[in-house]
Amino acid sequence: VCNPPYGQRIGDEAELEGLYRELGNYAKGQAKGWKLWLLSGNRNLTGALRLKAEQRIPVSNGGIDCRWRFVMRTVSSGNVHTLGSGCRIQALNP
Repeated sequence: VCNPPYGQRIGDEAELEGLYRELGNYAKGQAKGWKLWLLSGNRNLTGALRLKAEQRIPVSNGGIDCRWRFVMRTVSSGNVHTLGSGCRIQALNP
């Protein structure tokens, strides 16, 4: 489950694009077969993931129109990866 900033309250959209691209690359390269739920309120940033959502659920998050996006992927349980932005990702048992 991931709720990265989407440039409304926290972060700048231009600066966050690299974070989303890096998260997508990590999921594609390190996370085949696991489930990823991502909450985002910015269509441009979710496009930078380059991951096809199998399911989208519209929600309002503090008045911001958002989508829960579901993507299937995997990574070995317990692995910790730190993205260039300093964000840490840790896989847990499904």
